[in-house]
Amino acid sequence: MNNSIGSIETSSDKLQITLDFIEGAIISGDYAEALRMAQNALSKAEEQHWVDIFEGVIKRVKTFQRESFDRREMRPNLEKPKVITESPDKVIESDSHPQLSFEERIDNLTELSGVGPKMAEKLQNAGYTSYSQIARVSPEHLSAVKGVGVPTAVKIIASAKEKTSNLTTSVPELKELQTNSFNGSHCKSQATKSDSITKQKESLIKKYNPLYDNAKGLVNKGKTELSEKASPTTPDVLENEADNFRAEVKRQSRAKSEEHIEKEVDVEEKTTKLFDAEGEKEKRAKTHMKEMLIDSISEIFRDHNYSLLQEKLYIQGIDGIACKLCINSPSRQILILIPYKFFSATNKIIVSEKKMEIAGLESELLSTRLDVPLLNADEILSKKVRTTPKIINALSRVLQEEISIQTTKLCIEPLLLTEIPPGFTEKSILFAYQRHSNLHIISKSDLSSFLEFLERKLYYIDSYSRSSQRKIKLGTSKRLFTRNIKRLSYPVLSVGAFLTFIIATGWYDILKYFIVVGYATFSLYLGGLIFLVRYHRKKESAQLNQNRNNYHSKDIDFEEGDLALIYEELDLEQMAQFSYECYGKKIPNKIVENLEKMQIHRMTMLSKQSPRYDSARIVRKNKDRAHKIVNENLSNTKIREPFKRDKREEVDSKRGVKDAKEATTKMMTLRSPNNEKEDEIDLVKKYSTFLND
Repeated sequence: MNNSIGSIETSSDKLQITLDFIEGAIISGDYAEALRMAQNALSKAEEQHWVDIFEGVIKRVKTFQRESFDRREMRPNLEKPKVITESPDKVIESDSHPQLSFEERIDNLTELSGVGPKMAEKLQNAGYTSYSQIARVSPEHLSAVKGVGVPTAVKIIASAKEKTSNLTTSVPELKELQTNSFNGSHCKSQATKSDSITKQKESLIKKYNPLYDNAKGLVNKGKTELSEKASPTTPDVLENEADNFRAEVKRQSRAKSEEHIEKEVDVEEKTTKLFDAEGEKEKRAKTHMKEMLIDSISEIFRDHNYSLLQEKLYIQGIDGIACKLCINSPSRQILILIPYKFFSATNKIIVSEKKMEIAGLESELLSTRLDVPLLNADEILSKKVRTTPKIINALSRVLQEEISIQTTKLCIEPLLLTEIPPGFTEKSILFAYQRHSNLHIISKSDLSSFLEFLERKLYYIDSYSRSSQRKIKLGTSKRLFTRNIKRLSYPVLSVGAFLTFIIATGWYDILKYFIVVGYATFSLYLGGLIFLVRYHRKKESAQLNQNRNNYHSKDIDFEEGDLALIYEELDLEQMAQFSYECYGKKIPNKIVENLEKMQIHRMTMLSKQSPRYDSARIVRKNKDRAHKIVNENLSNTKIREPFKRDKREEVDSKRGVKDAKEATTKMMTLRSPNNEKEDEIDLVKKYSTFLND
C-alpha cells in the first residue's frame, strides 16, 4: 500500500514539474514546445484531475497559436503608423514597422524572383512568411517544399537576401530618430498588446501552476523596469530586455524544478531507509522465531537420549545433526545419525516418490532446495565418518562411548521437519517417506513418535534380515588374512632352511641350482603377499559398505517367521509404515498381503463412519490410544535382545515350516477385521507386556 501511494505522489510531482516548464514556454512565446510537452504529459497522466488540466492547457495553447497566426496575417493590411520626429531643424515622417522584428513580418512573397501566387501559398503553408526566414535557410531545406527545386530555391534565397538588405538600409538611423514621440506610441501599442496577452495567459495558468505568483511578480518587475527605462531606446533594446526577462523566467522555473527534484530524492531516500529498517526488523524476528523452534526440536531429541553435534561437521544448509548409539548386542552396535532441517513456512508440502511440491508455489527449484542439503549431508557423512579420525573422535566425545568401526553399523536417516503435516500421495501411512533418497518428511509434532518407530525399525532390520546375518561373518576377515600370510610363508621358510643346510655342509656344486629356486620362491611369495593385501582391503571396504544402511535401495529379505514376530510387536499403522519402507508398494508374501487387506478394510470403515475423513488425523488418534496405557513405562523402555540365530533355527527345525505357517495364519485370523475391537485390546495388552518385560 505504501509503495502504491509513493508511486502516485511521485507521478503527481513529475506532472507538476512538467506544468511549470509548459508555463515557461508559454511566457516565452514558444507555443510549439508548450504544445508538445502538454500532449506528452497528457499521455502519461493517469488521474482524471491531471487529464482535465492538460486538455485545457492544450486547447488554450492552440488558441494562442491561432491568434498569433491571425495577427500576423492582418498586419500587412493595417495602415502603417506614421512616426513623427520633431526637432528644432526638421520634422521627419517615416513609414515603418517598429513594433515588429524581421522574423515577425509577413511579406508579400510574390515579389521574390521565381515565386508566383501558388508558390507563395505553398511557402506560407510550409512556414516561410517573411524574407528574413527565407534568406536564412539553405537551398536543401527550402527544396523540401513541394514544387521547389534546388536551382529555384537558390534563386528565391538570393532574391530574399536582396529584399532583406533593402529593408535593413531603409530603417532610419538612430541619430535621426528622436524617440520621444516614437517611444510614446510604441509603449502604448506594446502595453495594449501585452495586457491582452497577459490576461489570456493568466486565465490559463492561474489555477494550475504553483509558480504563478512568482511569474506574475517577475512580469510586474519587468514592466516596472521597462517603464523606468522609457528613455531613448530602440526596438533592439526592447527586444534585448524581453530576452533577458524570458531567460530570468526560465532560470526561475529551472531552479524550482531542481528544488522539487531534490525534495523528491530526499523523500525517496527516507522511504527506502524506512523500508530497509522494517525489512531488517522483520528478518530478525523471523530468525529469532526459527531459532526458538529449532531449540524446541533439540529438546525433543534430547528427551529421546539423542546427542547434538554443535559443529555440524562443516555441512551447509542443515540445522543440526542428532546422533545416538544403540547397543544391539555385545558385538553389534547401531550408530544413528539424523541430519535434520526445519521448514518454517506454513505452506503444505506434497510428497511423492519422485519429487516434492510446495502448495501455493509454482517454482520447483524452491522445492528441490529443501532436500538437496540433507542429501548432501547423507553423502558427506557416509564418506567421512569412517575415514576421518577427527569426526570419529568428535562422535565418541559427544556420545561418551568408544566407537568400534568394525562392529558398528552406521545408519544415516535425513529428516525434513515441517510446521504442518505434509501430504503423501503414494500411500496412507504415518510418515511421508521417499525410498529412493531415504528421506523422511514429517511435522514437528510427530517427531517423538517417529524417533520411537525409527529405532524399532533399524533394530528389526539389523536383527532379523538375512543380509545382516551375512554381514556379521565378515568380521573375521582380519583373522583370515593373518592365517593366509602364515601359510604363504611356509615355502619360503623351507627353502631358506634348506639353503642354510647346503652352505653349512659345503655342497657348493648344487648351491647354484637352489639359489635359482630360492629366487623363484621369493618372487612367488611377494606376488602372493600383494594379492592377499589387496584382497584383505577389498574385504574391509566391503564390510564398511555393508555396515552402511543401504536397505532403502532394495527390498529387505526376511524369513516369514521373523516377519510374523515383527508384526506381532507392531500395531497396524506402524506395520504398514514398516512394510512400505522395506518393500515399497510390492506385496512379497502372505503376511504383507493380509496387512494390506486389513488396512484397506479399516480405512473403508472409518471413511463410512466419518464423512470428513482425514487419514493422518485418524492414524495419529489410533496411535495415541494404543500408547496411552503404557505412557508411564516409556521412559524405562529397553529394546529386548534379539533371538540368537541358532535358537531360531532350533525352534524352526522342531516345529517345521508347516507349523510356522499355521501359526502365522492363526495370528492373522485373530487380527481379522471382524474382531477389530478385540484385536486392539489384545494389541495394547501385548504391547504393554512387551514394554514391561
